[in-house]
Amino acid sequence: MERILEDLKDRKICVLGMGISNLPLIRYLCRKGANRLWVLDRSDSEETAEKARALQSEGLAFTACFGPGYLDILREERFDLIFKTPVVRHDLPELLYAQEQGALITSEMEVFLQL
Repeated sequence: MERILEDLKDRKICVLGMGISNLPLIRYLCRKGANRLWVLDRSDSEETAEKARALQSEGLAFTACFGPGYLDILREERFDLIFKTPVVRHDLPELLYAQEQGALITSEMEVFLQL
């Protein structure tokens, strides 16, 4: 994990869930050079959109996909690294497909413990 986190520049990364726990992770990834970052969330509420705008106003760049079908992007794009929240089941077909395509599935907590 440490080796992966050293060079994020050209890795395609996905963060599943834009709750409180993943906001620091999104900041960390962007500041470490992640320039191909996607943030996905089931909620398409104004609150979720506001969180995304607040992060982007800090100069953080990422592609956002919110609302029903938010996991479809895992079949449409190939990711190197996917960070999921604990509430996202690890056995979802979209996650299993991404893993079969070579994605490493991890979490914010795993990164915290590694660092």
